[in-house]
Amino acid sequence: MTILALVLATTIDLGHQHLQVTLDPMTHRLQGSTTLQVRTGGDLHYGLHDQAILQRVLVNGEERPQPVRGRVTNVPSGGTVQIDWNAVHREDVAAGERVGQIHNHSVRAHVGPDGIFLSEGSLWHPQPVDAG
Repeated sequence: MTILALVLATTIDLGHQHLQVTLDPMTHRLQGSTTLQVRTGGDLHYGLHDQAILQRVLVNGEERPQPVRGRVTNVPSGGTVQIDWNAVHREDVAAGERVGQIHNHSVRAHVGPDGIFLSEGSLWHPQPVDAG
């Protein structure tokens, strides 16, 4: 039982992440694709914005049927994981403004004709996390 728990908690070691993003301010849409290089295999756990729609997941170029959001299992060592997604990021940028302040700190992810802001903590792209 203990061995099984250790195997389930195994995470992979990543080399690098290549991110490609297309932004359409008029529709507030972000279309993205990321490819992650895997050093040692295992399960990839990642966070992604709640409003994002997962389009497909490829492991070494092969599509994973019915991918589970936030997890890609059994990734081989030396392989690649590609995650494609899209999302609409539209926030009321004026709602949290305060007189005398330059920045609205309540905006986390916004794509619009009035500007684009994608904060690191908004999970606007798949961000690997440690499952442990």
